[in-house]
Amino acid sequence: MFGWSARSKSSGRATELTPAPDASIHSSMTEPIPSRIPTVTLDFAVYCLSTLFIPELQLVVDLDSRLDADRLRRALRLLYDAEPVLGCRFVVDRKRPYWERLDDADLDRTDLLQVIEVESPHDDRCTEPFLSRFTDGIAGPQAQVLVLRGADADRLLLKVNHYPADAGATKQVGYRLAGIYRALGDDPGFRPEPNTSCRSLQQVFDQVPGSAKPRLLARAARTHWRNSFPAKSMVLLGKEDRSGEVVFALHHFNAARVAELREASRARGATLNDLFVAATMRVVARKTEWDGRRALRLTTTVDLRRHLPEGTDPGICNLSAFTYPNLGRSLGDSFDDTLVAVKKFMDELKAFHIGVELPALIQTMTGLFSFERIHRDTTRSFWQKTRNESFPQPFTNMGPIRLDRLGLGDVRALGAYMIAPPTFPPGLAFGVSGDGARMTLSSGFYNSSFDPHEVAEVFDLIDRELPDGA
Repeated sequence: MFGWSARSKSSGRATELTPAPDASIHSSMTEPIPSRIPTVTLDFAVYCLSTLFIPELQLVVDLDSRLDADRLRRALRLLYDAEPVLGCRFVVDRKRPYWERLDDADLDRTDLLQVIEVESPHDDRCTEPFLSRFTDGIAGPQAQVLVLRGADADRLLLKVNHYPADAGATKQVGYRLAGIYRALGDDPGFRPEPNTSCRSLQQVFDQVPGSAKPRLLARAARTHWRNSFPAKSMVLLGKEDRSGEVVFALHHFNAARVAELREASRARGATLNDLFVAATMRVVARKTEWDGRRALRLTTTVDLRRHLPEGTDPGICNLSAFTYPNLGRSLGDSFDDTLVAVKKFMDELKAFHIGVELPALIQTMTGLFSFERIHRDTTRSFWQKTRNESFPQPFTNMGPIRLDRLGLGDVRALGAYMIAPPTFPPGLAFGVSGDGARMTLSSGFYNSSFDPHEVAEVFDLIDRELPDGA
């Protein structure tokens, strides 16, 4: 297991402030916490896919003042009880993996939350040294926290392993942590109820008529065919070299720029996601010197919570799926030409249970084959597709972040963004997130595979490709 480094790139040195453990915080909940939790389909689907990326999501929150580090440490300990899957390790079993609850000693470790003094906590350069200290989902627990402490303000960095949680769930983890912190301010003896709600895909399938399944499986087969012919996609690939370090590229869109993009999207009857997909299509085509023969397609994500009655899931889980905007071999002469084609493609998917077809196919496969076989076959298939340039360029929209739910009592959240999971060479993935007023493009990669300046240039080009307004 790792411990946070106390090194700060901006200040040269930093002081580690590790609170003493509080022996009074253990699993004394109103309901018993199970010692073993079964995995669900998308838990081990992410485990299989993690051959392509480092399975971690990171939520960065800028705060307007300094928080109570000891109270936050107690809140994190209670979070492992409130969301029991976060207090587990991931056990790889040849028949079916499962979640095993960690002992109190493992969950009381002081290195799970550290407070590091830096000169400028809201400066990304201060955060960078800590982004690549990843959680270990196999060993657990599944969430850890770092606080960068300045003279009068903090930055909170929440790391959540991707095995139990996607971007939507990572935000829910952040909201739950903030809620527990606030509750402890009102009542130091507060103990949350453990959340044992549904984590499975069934909650989505319950919203889809059974009569739709054949059509969804047919769409999954059609998508596979369209992603196979022509065989190659326009895709950014680097050197297959892991000898370097994992580094991150971030590109922030300030409030004025985001307001322009919202105005542009309204004027065109499109979504912000449509704009980013179209801009990414055009920039990747340019950077790969697209010759008109390769397919113009992306791998994007869709949050399946959109199909639930409340728009959110009751349990911390993976509830996302891939979808593949595909323009064939017609990019269009202008950004608006590309946007029209992207919007048409996405609107057709949204009209009929967008994103559900791939999980339905995966669910069918898990009922027919062993986990061992699925893991072996998917690992081999995705590596082949990546190396053969047939796996479409990944671009994920991690969705809006609710700043009002990240407040820590008197400490207000000023801004937040998420960082997409870093990719293993030779692949490269982008992610976009925002807090309503601002948005951030992010990417993690090995600097032995990609030149960080080239990735930064890609983000600059996407910004320039996006419209200025109506």
